[in-house]
Amino acid sequence: MKRLLLIGILLNAIHVFAQEEIKVQQKEWAVGDKMQPAFVVEIPQTNAKEAINLWEKTLVPKNIFDTFKKFPKMEKQEKNEWVIQKVLVEEISPDSLDVYTRIDETKDRITFAALFDNSGSFIGGNSNQAENAQKFVRNYALDLYRQGVNDELDDLKKELKKLESDIKAYEKDNRKLDRKSEESESILSAHNENLAAATKLELDEEKLKEIKKEEKALEKYAKTIDKNSDKQKKLIKEIDKIEDEIKDVERKLKNIK
Repeated sequence: MKRLLLIGILLNAIHVFAQEEIKVQQKEWAVGDKMQPAFVVEIPQTNAKEAINLWEKTLVPKNIFDTFKKFPKMEKQEKNEWVIQKVLVEEISPDSLDVYTRIDETKDRITFAALFDNSGSFIGGNSNQAENAQKFVRNYALDLYRQGVNDELDDLKKELKKLESDIKAYEKDNRKLDRKSEESESILSAHNENLAAATKLELDEEKLKEIKKEEKALEKYAKTIDKNSDKQKKLIKEIDKIEDEIKDVERKLKNIK
């Protein structure tokens, strides 16, 4: 028992340590004809479209009262490059900044790079503003990662809901078939009482047809109920699998920090 408990603890530890790390690094990136400091981070479970949408909202937060206000806008320069000018990011600097962004997209993640231009002087190195920028980009990256994991969780919950709905549909169908089976059995029982006093040959043709009809119906109902039950068993296995995946994703979401 102690050995099983230890194995469980070790497996859980492996899962925790396997958690994606969100780490922002300073690297050089070309702007014009010069290399400038950029804050670069890999973010899993997202794409360029989701990333740039959240990035603009992060740089220029708005509320319902800001509908008619004019704000700086993100402008696309190249296929994977954007710029937003004269934006005030108080978490980084008291001055307005021009923010350059580059997003390189792969199958299951992006590489995100942000550069902050303060009137021709790019934020970087070991300055306080560089520390602020690094923290700002990391918080954004965590939010974007959480968004992707939440989307994954929502998809799994929708899939679970559909599977549960399918099971209920089979249960409802089987209850209906059970009732029909009971009706057929009742009809056959009445005919069997008649057979106690007469052979099938002595029954009229219509009654013989009715007996065969109910016997075939009973056989059909039984086969359909068995098929539905087999499908339910498969669905239950799928549901168990999805529920385990949901727990894993919920743990992943909780561990994003």
